[in-house]
Amino acid sequence: MRVKSKLATCVKLFFLTYSLLSCQKEKVQATWHNLESHVRFDLRAVHFFDAQNGLICGGDTWTSGYVLRTADGGATWRADSLLNKGFFGVGTLPKNAFGGTGSPCWVVGNSGHVFEFSQRDSLFRWVGAPYDAWFRDVAVSGTTGLMVGGQAWQHGKLVRFDLSTGKRCQLDTFPQELSAVCFSDSSTAHVLGYGLVLRSTDAGKTWQPHNHLTGDFYQSVCFPSEKIGYIVGLNGSILKTENGGATWFYLKKSRNIGNPRFRAVFFSDILRGWICGEGGVLWHTTDGGKTWQPVEGLPESDFYDVFAFDTEGVLVGQNGTILKFVVQ
Repeated sequence: MRVKSKLATCVKLFFLTYSLLSCQKEKVQATWHNLESHVRFDLRAVHFFDAQNGLICGGDTWTSGYVLRTADGGATWRADSLLNKGFFGVGTLPKNAFGGTGSPCWVVGNSGHVFEFSQRDSLFRWVGAPYDAWFRDVAVSGTTGLMVGGQAWQHGKLVRFDLSTGKRCQLDTFPQELSAVCFSDSSTAHVLGYGLVLRSTDAGKTWQPHNHLTGDFYQSVCFPSEKIGYIVGLNGSILKTENGGATWFYLKKSRNIGNPRFRAVFFSDILRGWICGEGGVLWHTTDGGKTWQPVEGLPESDFYDVFAFDTEGVLVGQNGTILKFVVQ
């Protein structure tokens, strides 16, 4: 009996050890170099129209709002001061991972000012200020714009506005701060915030909450296709949908301790994705989020956004940080 008991214990320990080892994430190495931004304020969002032309927004929350542009893949950046308040979000058209030459994008930040940038003619156009508040993100479909924000985990604002006039059409308020918004198709929109995930199927006129998704401060959402989407949270959650956001399931749940603090998620297609976060966090997947590989060798800066092509990309973050990386 003792021999059988010892044998059973050894077998259990073997399978437990094997299980733990098999769950560990394989780490990958990256080479990187700093790109000179010539600024020392935080950079919050990045978007590339193609491999050469890109845009970054940021600034000081209360004193300056800047947009940085590159036409040589990030080797050099030109900074334009557009506002005396910081910018936080860049919005694009649905499924617009790579906008292509001529596709516009929009930036928004503190005080609710919205600017449109056309890469074709390299001009900024002031759209308007539909509502004076602290806004984190903006999304556009057709002539409808949505922007979301809040402060100190509270005072959530969700504004729907007419892109052609810059006028507010609708204002929804929430007790929780809102942090991200996107369209997955022309009429389906998604909003995230502190313990909150919302979905609209009428371009933001009405919203339906996912009442079971309350366990994180959700930070970023990305839809590489109309049906496939991903969400990350500040406490380490990763969620996925395969039906356009009608339902979400966890790829990774947040834990009470030892969580990576995720800030942004980006997928260049439905399989290849990246997550960045505080303390030098960068994760990579090539199988639609089934497995993730932490990328080693990066400085321990706080990264706020990521944009990537195949095995290379750009990270932006605190104190003017711009890193170009290549995964080996």
